[in-house]
Amino acid sequence: WAQGRGAGARYEKGFAAADKCLDAGGSGTLSPASYVENLVNHYAEKEDWPRVIMLYERLSNLSKGDIKVWTNLSSLYAKIGEKEKAITAAEKIIELDPGMKGEVEVFIRGLE
Repeated sequence: WAQGRGAGARYEKGFAAADKCLDAGGSGTLSPASYVENLVNHYAEKEDWPRVIMLYERLSNLSKGDIKVWTNLSSLYAKIGEKEKAITAAEKIIELDPGMKGEVEVFIRGLE
């Protein structure tokens, strides 16, 4: 039990450090992708969408061909009203997988 408490405190310190890094515009320094994904999960649980978006933007550079990253990023942009960014991210999905064109077009039409 005591070990678990110590681990929780370390995690909170780690997330506090991540908060500072992100708030200072340092998302571009974060890696590897698995670490960034863990941060995405943490901030998504808190519904901290600005930080989640920053992290997905970073993941889009670390995992360029990952359609899931682009799908989530386009959805998040739409969620916060960034229509043009949502469309740009959605179009990247078509570049990566032309078979997704129909679904992406439906998504884009839904933004209009």
